[in-house]
Amino acid sequence: MGKSKKKKQHQQSNDVERGDSNPLLTAQRKFITSLPKQARSHFFSPTHITPEQRAEIWEDQADLGEKLVDSCAWATPDPRLLPVFKHFGPIVEVGCGANAYWAKWMHNEGNVDVVAFDVSLNEGGKISGSKKTNKSDSSNKTQNKKKGL
Repeated sequence: MGKSKKKKQHQQSNDVERGDSNPLLTAQRKFITSLPKQARSHFFSPTHITPEQRAEIWEDQADLGEKLVDSCAWATPDPRLLPVFKHFGPIVEVGCGANAYWAKWMHNEGNVDVVAFDVSLNEGGKISGSKKTNKSDSSNKTQNKKKGL
């Protein structure tokens, strides 16, 4: 891996900062705004962006995306959702992942009444999580485990 690639990864690792109420959305916005305007406006245009440029942007986005999935969530919560969750609460999130990102976000940002569950509180939802299962893991799959907020 070249120095520029390592530097980019180091910069991206700082994208998820402590104290940010929605570091997933912040990191995604930071990535998009770091792209040249032409790349943002004409990403799929064969005349404005070369296939090599598109591939490099796609790879950088995928690298950041994998890191964000492992540290945050697969999907990005948007503040416009809070009134909807509040209206339909209490919310039960099944499959919250190891860090219950959405549930924490709903609770902390919108005071939404939410309870989150996952069968694997250590590795749930992670791309780089362990794929090994043993007997105790299999027997636990039939039981819901509550993730505290």
